[in-house]
Amino acid sequence: MDNSPEEIKDVVLEMEARLLGVWSETEEEMELQQKFGQILKNCKMENNIESRIGTKFLQKNVELLY
Repeated sequence: MDNSPEEIKDVVLEMEARLLGVWSETEEEMELQQKFGQILKNCKMENNIESRIGTKFLQKNVELLY
């Protein structure tokens, strides 16, 4: 799935805020990231990947986590 220009803008702004240390996460957002992380851990991949996905993307596509 290709990301839309809006999705790319959202994740870049989030990354910038995280790098600057001004990003604040709600409990719900942390839970979504944890669910995404669990999906990565359950994948049958040789390398152990630790990653995040854009918070707004997760909120708009929460059905991908189930």
